[in-house]
Amino acid sequence: MSLHDIIDAVSRVTGVTAVAVVDYEGIPIESRATLGQVENERLCAWAAELGRVAADTVAEWEGGPLQVTMFEASMGSLMLADVGRGYLVIAGDPALNAGMLRLEVDRAAEILRQFLGAGLGSRDAEGRATA
Repeated sequence: MSLHDIIDAVSRVTGVTAVAVVDYEGIPIESRATLGQVENERLCAWAAELGRVAADTVAEWEGGPLQVTMFEASMGSLMLADVGRGYLVIAGDPALNAGMLRLEVDRAAEILRQFLGAGLGSRDAEGRATA
């Protein structure tokens, strides 16, 4: 299964408007979006920042490594999954099927962790491994 196939599977969930795999700095590794290029770049940057905030929050909370976080608003949703070397980020419109997306994200995140050769579950774990 290729990176393209993984993103394609996630993008088929009802209501998904963009899917990207980004590194921890927000640099896109692979993406698919119905958004314009500027919006796609902004989504990738947001993913990095939101991922940092979420990872720091669970670290303070002592909740273990970040796995998945979701932001819901009246006009759409964002879901992030830590994939060991970055994030799988998904944007959705109000029709997003969040339950089906979560199932697909769990599958995709596991494959991406292996695909990226990370073997690490969080940004913090990667920092410790390279320190």
